[in-house]
Amino acid sequence: MSILEKIYLHIGVEKTGTTTLQTALAINRELLLRHGFLYPRAPGPYTHLGLAIYAAKESAVPDLRKSVGLFDRDRYLAFLEAHPVELARELNASGCHTVILSSEHCSSRLSTLNEIAKLRRLLRPLARQCNVIVYLRQQDELAVSQYSTFVQSGATAEFRFPSGVAWFDYLRLLDMWASVFGQDNLVIRIFEPSQMMGGDLFADFFSVIGFDE
Repeated sequence: MSILEKIYLHIGVEKTGTTTLQTALAINRELLLRHGFLYPRAPGPYTHLGLAIYAAKESAVPDLRKSVGLFDRDRYLAFLEAHPVELARELNASGCHTVILSSEHCSSRLSTLNEIAKLRRLLRPLARQCNVIVYLRQQDELAVSQYSTFVQSGATAEFRFPSGVAWFDYLRLLDMWASVFGQDNLVIRIFEPSQMMGGDLFADFFSVIGFDE
């Protein structure tokens, strides 16, 4: 099996334009491929749900499992066995030098060092280097955006600032990921136009991964 040069693992956080970015990456797969960048299908065609499902504790992702037909435990266990093989096969066959992976659920559902380490073990044999990209948004704005999504889905409860949400604690979040992947491999960006390249998420993200098309 050939080893790729680099994996960029984009972990969100949630409500930082992740769906828009993932859709753009999926739509432009062929363009990326022509320049040696792979946005794989194995973990999920748009957002790479498979990464979080694979690495998280079984009890942490029942909704994600259900959304991809893995709520049945036998199917879930079969997925855990097959996913590393399928991901490695797709990466090996691509002929690319760089892989882009993206799932905001990696930051919101992987809440322990053991879970993050499991994801690291999955990716470690696949590339010489793995950089983790995380976008941080001011927490009050994050909470309002999250509540807006709840309202759009039909919720009627009054707004209350979330309490006990682990991934709102950015220091803890970054410390955990840095301790597993290495501080030098953590790329921290601020989700705010004045602090993004060209004031634009796409321009900022692609500048990080070195794609200038």
